[in-house]
Amino acid sequence: MLRNNKTRAIGAGTAFALIATIIAGCSGGSASGGETPAAGNISLPGNVRDRGSLEVAAYLQYPPYRYTDADGKPAGIEVQMAEAVAKKLGLKINFHDMDFSAVIPAIQNGRFDFSLGAYADTPERQKVVDIMDYNVDEMGLIVAQGNPNKVSVDDFCGRTFGAVTGSQQISNFNDYVSSCAKAGKTAPTLTAFTDVGTEFQAIRNGRIDTLETTIAVGKYTEGQKGSGLVALPGAVSVHPTNPPVGWVFKKGDAGMERAVLQAIDELIKDGTWKTITDNAGITKTAVLPPTINTKALSLTGSTAK
Repeated sequence: MLRNNKTRAIGAGTAFALIATIIAGCSGGSASGGETPAAGNISLPGNVRDRGSLEVAAYLQYPPYRYTDADGKPAGIEVQMAEAVAKKLGLKINFHDMDFSAVIPAIQNGRFDFSLGAYADTPERQKVVDIMDYNVDEMGLIVAQGNPNKVSVDDFCGRTFGAVTGSQQISNFNDYVSSCAKAGKTAPTLTAFTDVGTEFQAIRNGRIDTLETTIAVGKYTEGQKGSGLVALPGAVSVHPTNPPVGWVFKKGDAGMERAVLQAIDELIKDGTWKTITDNAGITKTAVLPPTINTKALSLTGSTAK
């Protein structure tokens, strides 16, 4: 993963292996040039159509949603989704690997068309970006092999938690604190990390006791040979509600948002989207069709309804 807000462009698929990084000059907005027809009845912002590619930011350190495989290529649930969208739009796709905390500022600045990422759709984030909701994650806890501190999804007071800076888990931690206060028990404590790998290592070496993540990530992590980590049974119940999560778009970029939603609508109709969510085990929690800031966006007009 590259630091200091630098990015690494990674072509998706063998046909794109030699595509160079083309960050400079990319704009995420539906700027001048209007909209032009893409595949079928889908319309694209003119600058995207002329470029012939989707430029997508992604924190590629969060398997099974987003990661790089043994060959250094982007892989994961969301990568499959984005590649299917690009195919429907008749475009190539380039993924730009970034630090988690750098993604939203990059989208705000128009450097990319949108970003992958299970970003929680919160009122705070809606003030600066738009989020395309595709799932409502169930949350669980990860601990070290053998669960040496006897943590459970119902017994976490007094424990030490970890979370990645800028993630929803930082604010989610307040629910754990409140739960323990109501029960008259010792409050848990939180340590912030810059990336998931360092956070996982902190569990292995006993620096922290546990961390919150999605059920899908927990199962994937536990299944990796030599991970030294296990996902605790069940989902946590301390959160009043779990917000939907999804991809990030520049605020008000209805042209790009509509094009992606139109492509997904076609993928839902032909069964591709369900195949991906079935394989990922998230069909029952999927938002169908996806929404923008929890509201439906007209696929033909310009306003949410």
